[in-house]
Amino acid sequence: MKFNIQNYINIDSATLVAYDLKTRDGYYGNNVPGTIKLELYDCKNSQIIKGSEIISGEITEGSSVSSNNFIENLPNEDIELGVKLTKSSNFYASTSDIILILKRK
Repeated sequence: MKFNIQNYINIDSATLVAYDLKTRDGYYGNNVPGTIKLELYDCKNSQIIKGSEIISGEITEGSSVSSNNFIENLPNEDIELGVKLTKSSNFYASTSDIILILKRK
């Protein structure tokens, strides 16, 4: 997704939110312990957006987990956004939604 923070006037907060994180031993398998790390990724410059990480294990259905505010770490140029997922071991990881939330006072 193409993105430039300069196109959003008076934004003072940027957070990443993930819903319904699951850790399974197969695609439809049993719950297994594990940690998922999600990070916003700048595909144009091949780098992670610092401060955007979400680190979590499985969460309750219908709930979410959020990153800290990383507005200061967004480049002031056109970039292409992606998401990097890292797992702590050999399991299937899934999420129903990953949302970038921009807020202003």
